[in-house]
Amino acid sequence: MQRSHSILLLQPCNISERIISLFTVLIEIVIDPYYRTIEGFLFLFQRELLSVNFFDKNSYDNSIYFILLLCSLDIIIHENSLAFEFDDHLIQFLFCSYLSNRFSEFNEKTIDSRNSIIRYILANKSYFFNLSYKPNELSMYLVIPECPCCILFDEWMNFNKEAVCLYTTTTMTTKNTNMNLVDFPPIPLSLNIFSTISIINLNNNRLKEFPLALCQLPHLKEIRLNDNSLFWITPLISELSNLTFLGLANNKLTQLPDLSSIPLRKLDISSNCFPKEFNFEVGNDLEFLKAAELNNYPGVLRDLPCLTSLDCSRCHFNISDIISRPPINLQELIISGCHLPIIPEEITQLSITKLDVSDNSISKMNYSFFTMTNLRILNLSQNHTNGKNALFKTMKSLTVICNNVKTKKYRKSILSPNIIWTGRDVNGIYEEETQIQQLEKIIITGDEFRKEVFSYLQRKMGKEGIVQIINDYSFIFESKEQKKNKNKIDRISVISMSVNQMKERIWKLHRCVFVICKNEKNGNEIDEIFETLSSLKKPITGHVVFGTEMNAKVLSKYNKEIFTLDLHFYTIEKKSKKCPTLVNKILKQIIKFNEINETIEEESGKLVKELEGLTIPGFCLTIGKIKEIMHCLELSQIDMVLEFLIKNGYFLTNEDLTHCCIEELLKDEKEVVVDCELFNLTDKLLKKGSSRNGFITTSVFEVLGIKDQHLEFVISILEMYGIILQCTSKTFANIGISNEFNKAYHSCVDQTKYISSELMNKENSSNGSSFVPFLVTELRDIDGLLIYPYHELVHGYENSSWPLQHHKNENEIGRSFILSKYNDKIINTIICSFMIKYEVHCYWRNGAIVVIEDTDGSGKGYLMISVDESKRSVNIRIRFLVSNERIPFYIAKVIKSNRILLENILDCYECKIEKQQIMCPECLMNGNINCLTEREINDSIEKFKFHIKSRVCVHTINTVSCSLDMIIETLPKKYLKSLNEYDLVKDVGVGSNSIISLFKQRKTQELIIAKIGKIDLSDNGLDDSNTSIDIFANLVEEYLREIFFITFPKSDYIAQIFGYCINPLFVTMEFFNGGSLYHLINETSMEFTNTLVLDIAKQIAFGMNEIHSYKMPLIHRDLKSPNILIRLNEDNSFKNCALSDFGQTVPVSANINAIVECPYWLAPEVISGEPFTQKSDVFSYAIILWELKNKQPPYKNFKYFSDIREKVKNGWRLPLGNSFKFLNEIISQCWDPVPQNRPSFKQIIDKLNGIVI
Repeated sequence: MQRSHSILLLQPCNISERIISLFTVLIEIVIDPYYRTIEGFLFLFQRELLSVNFFDKNSYDNSIYFILLLCSLDIIIHENSLAFEFDDHLIQFLFCSYLSNRFSEFNEKTIDSRNSIIRYILANKSYFFNLSYKPNELSMYLVIPECPCCILFDEWMNFNKEAVCLYTTTTMTTKNTNMNLVDFPPIPLSLNIFSTISIINLNNNRLKEFPLALCQLPHLKEIRLNDNSLFWITPLISELSNLTFLGLANNKLTQLPDLSSIPLRKLDISSNCFPKEFNFEVGNDLEFLKAAELNNYPGVLRDLPCLTSLDCSRCHFNISDIISRPPINLQELIISGCHLPIIPEEITQLSITKLDVSDNSISKMNYSFFTMTNLRILNLSQNHTNGKNALFKTMKSLTVICNNVKTKKYRKSILSPNIIWTGRDVNGIYEEETQIQQLEKIIITGDEFRKEVFSYLQRKMGKEGIVQIINDYSFIFESKEQKKNKNKIDRISVISMSVNQMKERIWKLHRCVFVICKNEKNGNEIDEIFETLSSLKKPITGHVVFGTEMNAKVLSKYNKEIFTLDLHFYTIEKKSKKCPTLVNKILKQIIKFNEINETIEEESGKLVKELEGLTIPGFCLTIGKIKEIMHCLELSQIDMVLEFLIKNGYFLTNEDLTHCCIEELLKDEKEVVVDCELFNLTDKLLKKGSSRNGFITTSVFEVLGIKDQHLEFVISILEMYGIILQCTSKTFANIGISNEFNKAYHSCVDQTKYISSELMNKENSSNGSSFVPFLVTELRDIDGLLIYPYHELVHGYENSSWPLQHHKNENEIGRSFILSKYNDKIINTIICSFMIKYEVHCYWRNGAIVVIEDTDGSGKGYLMISVDESKRSVNIRIRFLVSNERIPFYIAKVIKSNRILLENILDCYECKIEKQQIMCPECLMNGNINCLTEREINDSIEKFKFHIKSRVCVHTINTVSCSLDMIIETLPKKYLKSLNEYDLVKDVGVGSNSIISLFKQRKTQELIIAKIGKIDLSDNGLDDSNTSIDIFANLVEEYLREIFFITFPKSDYIAQIFGYCINPLFVTMEFFNGGSLYHLINETSMEFTNTLVLDIAKQIAFGMNEIHSYKMPLIHRDLKSPNILIRLNEDNSFKNCALSDFGQTVPVSANINAIVECPYWLAPEVISGEPFTQKSDVFSYAIILWELKNKQPPYKNFKYFSDIREKVKNGWRLPLGNSFKFLNEIISQCWDPVPQNRPSFKQIIDKLNGIVI
């Protein structure tokens, strides 16, 4: 046979004689054109088939082979229509006649020549005649098509004998036929047979497209196309107006056509490839939808009025989507295989009668589930729960199906509440066993000494019972006495833990005896322990073990209503350490605490076990609700059981159990936490849900399923056990940052809503399980309440947040405040206050870094607030770049305001600052913290010593740079002035660091001089010699010394300082109309008489004597003619003179070396680098007298300062000259090279008074 480019010879294996007849028929038709005529084909049919009894079914059923022959002929005819006298009507007629046994040739029971198919065909030849038939030479050769259907028989087509039944029944199905159809109908000529069929089952084939032939079967009511490879459904399916069932499960569909015009009642679209945005249109008649493994919940379902049954098994969307938009008349919901840990609380909102949650991971029943009074059938098969909760008794009409319960093992910590570790280890997973005990754990805590006590107890208790070591810090103890009682074995966990570890899980430590160990005399661990245990708000039994001799009075300050403590000393006897009283008392306590009334123990166990099988929305119940559960359990001792469980921490309350009346505690409306998973899930939530500024509002707890009615109670419990801190507007109003709090609150409201939304989107996994399996309803924000979730914060900051390296002009200062008492609430309130007051940069468990910025934008810096638990201190560090003179003043203002803030906070907690310490800036720059006391700094300020040597490090500290706020506090406030009080008259002079200006006071019209600081730090970065803070500090020191003289006793010989201002920096002083003495000598023509010279000399000496003999003797250090001010009479005659410019004045005790610049008036010892003394001022006085004598500047003929310095140090003095010789002796004595030989100013005054002109 010519077939395109190849010749194919058909040779089936194991071929029978009858089957050869089929090959003969096919080959003859292909080769000989005669057999393509009607008569020739009938002749061939009779010769090759009828003559060999091909259709004799008693011997062998050849149906399938005959059908395949007809199928092949049908395809060949369609490819070669001009070559055949008959068309496909003949083939279809043979096919239908064969299947119906209509003619005698096909039905051996009916032998009637009048009922012959050959006779019928010849009689109706015109019906089968092909009008296109044109016999010629071209039609001699047939074209064999590429389609394999015409040439592949038997196993190549995967047909079998059973396939014949497809065409002989009213319901077509390929079930169990293994046909693997790739098209339908498999034989095109068979379609007419199905014209009246109503049900067709094409499951488990290889169909890739919806068979278009089905759209030509108008009577179809049910189509099953499950388990094929369909990727497309034709829109023509809408023509099937009677279709009520359509099965399309387990295909590759990505979309569906519009099905709204089809009266579908049941639809199965499970396990396809629909995208997340998938939706479809379906008619309102739909009653049942099976949509397993969908990626999203189709929104169209909500509006289907007849949809009563919905199967969303193994879905990949949030189950809550169904609940929020359920079909309006839904009665049956199937959510099998969705990995649900619990029946979602949202389902309780539905009025369904049947719920199938089989094949999930449900181990607990949701408490809210038992409100579903309409439910009639619940399928819990293949879950971890046995469906035997007592609350099922309240649902009288419910049938629970619970087959094939899965076993579940728990990996639990030995610290978990209500769980006793049994020691049975199966593949590393410990089994859970609930047991009621008053004492479960012995906690050994304190300083490092606890490790030694733990080892001692382990050895000693091993002799008194069975010890099973868990790890280096825990073991299980079982006493010999309890071992004898086989019905009740109390295992006690003995655990060594630090104070911080206790704080981390304090809610787990109710049923404990505490062993508090202290060996070091220093350290605050014992205070922290008692403060932490106080948060349990219940009586605490414990032991205090001292490793060294200590005064037992240390325990007297702790509340005896809360703590029952035994004191023990760890002694050395015969070279071994012993503490026998500790072991004996612990063993007695183990027996005593676990002597429980059997009825109370039994009923408590039943209640606890029942609650363990429930998941409680909001984690808490009212006492009234718990009593309802107890009635379902038929418990008798309700009040006694509740009292026992509350006092022993199985149920957690926020009441103080040391004072609370039990009748008050057991009121129905009282709330208790019955599920400690609250703490773990809150930690998980807060880890993932922290806001940028560290705070959240209460609405974030909606993610945990907490309801409004429980919100305040849950928050109080979380705060009580150290998970969060409540920050109320009232608290921060009392502190003094009300506006900042309101701003932070409104910012957090929006942030928290976003966080909640993000958390729910992230945690709602593809299997439909949410963050927690509770109904998430919108939770209100408690007005004026921020939550600071500090429990799970990291315990330190990244180095990049506060780098060790500092820029050149970057300064760092710090304070350490030692508190009178310490607890988490105080510390976290302090940290929160700074985080609210400033912009948050980063934060951690016991600290934060915030941004500080002046309102005028002049400077920006960073402030670190942190806590040192071991020293009970709050540390504040500030680093800033000194780019202009306003910044240090702003930092001083920040320190002062934060000291006030800190004091306000501590007042709220009846706490105070015991002492303040100032950190060494140099040490801070190197990453170390060493402090000076406040007393040391204050003493140096009082003595005008602005440089102080640290006792704890090698640095000399500039108090102006690190304690400017403290210095400012010492200044007299009543002399504080503003330049707005004066009008500028003129500028008198300009110096390197100041501007001298003449002002007129507005009120009095009095003239005054203002010395205004001028600091230019803009180019300081180019000079490596001094930092900006050094330059600033030196200038400020000068002004501070000037300000000191505001309170100096009024004198005619000392220029009076009237007032000052710190920012901007200036002082106002007395105005002298004659200028300076230097000006008077060198720039005026005033005649200097003996009387005038002597008078000026005396007045200068009077002024200096007052300075030197002040109650705190001073050294002027800058005595020179330019600093002697002259007042003239109206006739320009001399009136008086006075000393001025006290910027270098220091107490005698300051012992400060001079920085030598201009040496004209400096004593030789000062030029040599020795400290200034009062005798150095005397030398300077001698130079002034020389100026008066000679009416010229000193050293006028010298060109270089270096020459002057060398001359003076070597003993050379200015020539005295012959004028005013009465001063020569005094001058000579005053500039004596030996300072001790120089007279005092009192002696000078005496000498001057003795001069007679």
